[in-house]
Amino acid sequence: MSSPTSSSQSEPGGGALLLEGALFSYEKDGGHPALNGLSLAPGPGKITVLTGPSGCGKSTLLYLLAGLYPKYAGTLLSGSARLGGEDTAGIPPERRALLVGMMFQNPDLQFCMDTVENELIFCLENTAAAPGAMDGKVAAALDFCGITNLRHRKLQTLSGGEKQKAMLACIVCTDPAWLLLDEPFANIDRGSAGEIARKLRQLVDERGKSVVAVDHKLDVWGAVCDEVKVLGAGAGMPLLEGVCPRGAGGGAALSPLPGLGVDIPSRPYRAGGALPPAKPAPDADAAVLLTLEDVSVSAGDAPVISGLSASFEKARIHAILGASGAGKSTLLEAVCGFRKYTGSIRVGGREVSKIPARQIGGNVGFVFQNPQDQFVAPTVLDEVMTGLRFGAQGGQLSKEEKDAEAERVLRAAGLWRYRALSPYMLSQGEQRRLALTALLAYRCRLLVCDEPTYAQDLSSLTGLMDLLLERVRGEGMTLLLSTHDRKLARDYADRAYVLEGGALHAVDRPDL
Repeated sequence: MSSPTSSSQSEPGGGALLLEGALFSYEKDGGHPALNGLSLAPGPGKITVLTGPSGCGKSTLLYLLAGLYPKYAGTLLSGSARLGGEDTAGIPPERRALLVGMMFQNPDLQFCMDTVENELIFCLENTAAAPGAMDGKVAAALDFCGITNLRHRKLQTLSGGEKQKAMLACIVCTDPAWLLLDEPFANIDRGSAGEIARKLRQLVDERGKSVVAVDHKLDVWGAVCDEVKVLGAGAGMPLLEGVCPRGAGGGAALSPLPGLGVDIPSRPYRAGGALPPAKPAPDADAAVLLTLEDVSVSAGDAPVISGLSASFEKARIHAILGASGAGKSTLLEAVCGFRKYTGSIRVGGREVSKIPARQIGGNVGFVFQNPQDQFVAPTVLDEVMTGLRFGAQGGQLSKEEKDAEAERVLRAAGLWRYRALSPYMLSQGEQRRLALTALLAYRCRLLVCDEPTYAQDLSSLTGLMDLLLERVRGEGMTLLLSTHDRKLARDYADRAYVLEGGALHAVDRPDL
């Protein structure tokens, strides 16, 4: 992949980007502040990674720096966000787009056009790029992100990881001085993420760009970023500043981070190694819950899965890995009956396509890659109560028992204090925890999760996975999940597979 070219060279950082004393709330009365007097000064001409607990205000911080807040949401009660001495929100959009480009955590919220190419052209039109230069800029940005093959694809047919690459290409295409990236590698396989991270380093070193990235995973950033800043749960002053993984000592510079709740590559999620023993099945047939025979699935006109056969034991955790766009989400959606397929998919001996919609919920639950796609209730508490009312045990529990169970699972997920809020007021990481918690309350036999732990801090990730492991071992639930996190598959999965070329290949856990 080549670095995109530009007719002008940016001054390092394009001017200082500063957040000073920001007190910000999404509520008009200032309740539940997302940022509480936070000041931050990322270094111009550097790659700065912001990390910290899920819900501490990292995404909100980026929206303020990008000039999108408070114009489009929330209230800045005090403080300021400034770029080159100017109020960021006050800079005209056509000029601000050349200074600051932001990639949302959910790319679907940014796309305006139908195809990848048209989206990039639309972005260039909004920066008044010369028409004759557009084709070259588009080609260079696609090459930079490794998605030249997606140029003419419909955005709605892309995988989550491919959408993230397409959105990153939009930012690279417009060539801003500052790149603000919110969980840019959440759904991208590690190989592609590492390659893009190295290209970002190239932009900084050769073109004087500045990058501020929010991420819970530092394994990709360790070799390329200049500084890591850890934000506290109270969204006040950073807990720790100035950690430089690329400096003397390399990865040793990250050693203080686990004590602040931040994951580092060398540290396992689970101490002790071995998983708790699983309950033995009475016979081989009874041990299998999910069976796939000669399954083929297409996305639009393109075949994604072809002739796949596999069986999955009950009361086990099964992890599916694979490159972005390999078809993991497509396969999981077919298992849940959301996509048409040929061949046979059976849960507990019943063909999925023939299970009535009112019955499939008691058998199979699905956590979407984008949790906003599944919320049905006005508050966090109501979302979990809906799962309890309609789940397998709904008719067996009294109101008092449902209330107690809802409180128990929300506390376990760290969401009890948000019980009266709308699910859409939560951070993306918190929304994912809520979606998973609501499905756990549902008590299904097979829980299917598409990237269940992305956008989670270390404590939230291990808390969720420990809760799932407890449900699998204690109650016999079967968990089928997709992930790009090989360490998660190694530390929690009973069985691990790589989806490649439309086929599943078993991987031994020690090899992950």
